[in-house]
Amino acid sequence: MPQQAYLNLFESKTGTELSRVVLSALEFRRIANATPDMKTIVEMAEDALRTIGNRSALNAIRLEKFGVSLPVETGDEDGRG
Repeated sequence: MPQQAYLNLFESKTGTELSRVVLSALEFRRIANATPDMKTIVEMAEDALRTIGNRSALNAIRLEKFGVSLPVETGDEDGRG
């Protein structure tokens, strides 16, 4: 499934149902010898979650319970942050 499909799926769910769907999509992270397809599923799901997390600070915080974080911004190029 493309990332947009994961995004649509996550956006269509709420509450416990959303948590269940997200955790299911990320379940392959727990498999030590995951196949490339399994890794792709996790990558697409995490990317979709990051897209949602970028929409608001509250969404970014909500991602933490799923073990997904947004990239840390490094600040301005002049080093003053």
